[in-house]
Amino acid sequence: MITLVPEIARLPLSFAALQKHRKLHPAPFEKIFKKDNAQYRYYGQELCSCIGEYLLAKMPLHQTDWVMFIALKNDDVLSPIYGLHVSNNAVVQEKISTFDALLTDFDYPLNQSSVIYIHSNHTPEHLLTIFASKIKSSELSLDFIPPQYNLKPLSKLNAKHVLAISVLGLCGVGALFSLTNVDSPAPKTQIDPWEAWVFNYTAQTPAAPLLKLSSTFIALGWSLPQDWFVVDVIQTGVTLSLTVAPKDGARQSSFNAWRDTLPGEISVTPVDRNYMVSINIDSEAQAKLYVAGHFPQRFHDDLVGFGAKELSFIETPASNDTREWTYQFKLPATNINTLALLSEITQKKPLFISHLKLSPLTPPLVDVTMTLTLIGQ
Repeated sequence: MITLVPEIARLPLSFAALQKHRKLHPAPFEKIFKKDNAQYRYYGQELCSCIGEYLLAKMPLHQTDWVMFIALKNDDVLSPIYGLHVSNNAVVQEKISTFDALLTDFDYPLNQSSVIYIHSNHTPEHLLTIFASKIKSSELSLDFIPPQYNLKPLSKLNAKHVLAISVLGLCGVGALFSLTNVDSPAPKTQIDPWEAWVFNYTAQTPAAPLLKLSSTFIALGWSLPQDWFVVDVIQTGVTLSLTVAPKDGARQSSFNAWRDTLPGEISVTPVDRNYMVSINIDSEAQAKLYVAGHFPQRFHDDLVGFGAKELSFIETPASNDTREWTYQFKLPATNINTLALLSEITQKKPLFISHLKLSPLTPPLVDVTMTLTLIGQ
């Protein structure tokens, strides 16, 4: 059973800010999430999960604050409760305690929030009375948290950075390390530029596995009963979410029968009259220095060949003699197999995806918008 949650800190999107926070608040376990021009450091003295980030990936975007309470254990009257406060689609506060204690701790969020989601059979009567218009039932539970939301031992993260830095040193950056031996009076916190580069690199979402998954995920939506339809498929980090909506006269029983055929790794969350069907990719970028050569331009030409429209191709310098090539484009009315082909092309390349949206048309066609980034020299 879940018994604790990590500490959380919202930091500027820089490695210097992360290093400073690590020095002020050391912890053997941590997990970093980067989004919306900020980074969120979850950290703790024991191994635990970033429950709030997991729930955020399951929920639709909200324009206002919201709160969620989920009963743990056996959901009896003495069960501990997990509480979450979200603002601007970011975790502000999470805590595990009794319901009465959480109502005190969450007094301000409860009044500020536009909706309060509850998964419990023993909700305090005064909560139901005071906030009756805000309360919605939720089917989300915490029976299983995917491993990618777990904190990781910081010692292993540092070991990966050291290994990556050693490999990069063989590529002609030995002189960079010699500079660290120069005596200097009372130096400030030393930030290894290659460690910073590795940090940014490994925080990206690899494009190949997500594109491959998306091509099969949208096809799953097309297998819905005739009285239900797919609204869209949207990427959020390592999560793909397919929104399913009912047609007029849709039968709940037909959707339930379809849901029962889904694999166990796929979750289904009710959102008003719709459902959000979600799956995570279990893939982490491994830091490596890639010599791009002529690939950036060839890949641009490949996208044109696939029918890319409104294609933006931007090359920008990055840290330590590396570069980033960003491709923003649309694929209107494209065959879903195009995504599988793009996955094959990007399989062994350091291409990362930060935005993907699929709008289904008549099978096998979809409208696609996408942002990819290539990192290398």
